[in-house]
Formats: sequence, structure tokens, C-alpha cells
Amino acid sequence: MVFDENPKRNIDHTEELETLKTTINENDEIIHQLELQLQKLEDSIKKYERFSDETKTEIENLNKDMTNTIDKIKNKLITVENQWSDVRHLLLNDLKDKDESLICLQNDYEKHKSTISKNDHSRTFFTKQIPEIVKNTNKQKEELNKIIIETHVLQKDLNRLTEKLDRTFHVTDSQLFKVKYILS
Repeated sequence: MVFDENPKRNIDHTEELETLKTTINENDEIIHQLELQLQKLEDSIKKYERFSDETKTEIENLNKDMTNTIDKIKNKLITVENQWSDVRHLLLNDLKDKDESLICLQNDYEKHKSTISKNDHSRTFFTKQIPEIVKNTNKQKEELNKIIIETHVLQKDLNRLTEKLDRTFHVTDSQLFKVKYILS
């Protein structure tokens, strides 16, 4: 180092040097603090980027799931619409048939109503008809019973005659066999 003749000047440089060294040290400390903060900030950015990527992936997966679910629901809706259309068509046809039947029945009722005299609508008329109907039903039941009995008798006769024919056939067969044996 070169010394000037002026010691004050040397001292001033030394002081300046010391001040500069102190300032450099302080700046180094600040730089170190800033580097630490920068490192923390970079770590935070990396965490955010990972979180962002994960979130994007989750959102994409959710969107895919929603799309699949929506497609399934649309397919089910289409199926239900088709089924409803078929059922609706059948119900409308059935309703149309029932309406036609109702109209026919109403017309028949009106025709029948016009043919019966006003006095015949009384309660006594119908109560008189009930015993007649019961009487006719009983007669038909008796006739059916007679027919059933006759059928049983005929079945027994048929069975008896069939058995008799069967026995006659066996006897005739055995006699023919004997005659054939004798002749041979």
C-alpha cells in the first residue's frame, strides 16, 4: 500500500474501507436473506404448480366422470322415452277400444231401454224374473245330471262289451291255434 504523507488521508481511506466492508457485510447478509426468501418463494411456486397440476388432473377426471354420467343418463332417458312411447301407444289404443265399447254399450242400453215398456222397469218385474231364471237353471242342472248318469251307464256297457270281445278274441285265437296244430 502506498502511504501518503498525509496520515489523515490514510485514515480516511481506512475508515472508508471499514465502512465499505461493513456495508458489504450487511449487503451480504441482506443478499443471504433475499436468497432464503427467494428459495422459499421458489418452493412455494413448486408447491403451487404441483397443486395446480393435481387440481387440473382432478378437474379433468371429474369432467370425464360427469360426461360419462351424463351420457349414461341420456341413454337411460332415451330408453325410458322409447318405452313410454310404446306403453303410451298401447294405452291410447286400449283407451280407444274402451271408448268404442262404451259407445256400443250405451247404444245397446238405449235400444234395450226403448224396447222395454215403462211398467217393466219396476222392481217387481225383475224380482219375478229371478225365480224363473232359477227354475230354468235347476231344470238345466237336472238335465245335465241325467246326461252324466247316461254317460256313466254307456261307459260301463262299453267297458263290459270290450272286455267280452277281448275274451272272445283270445278264446277264438287259442282254438284256431289248436286246429292248426292238429291239422299239421
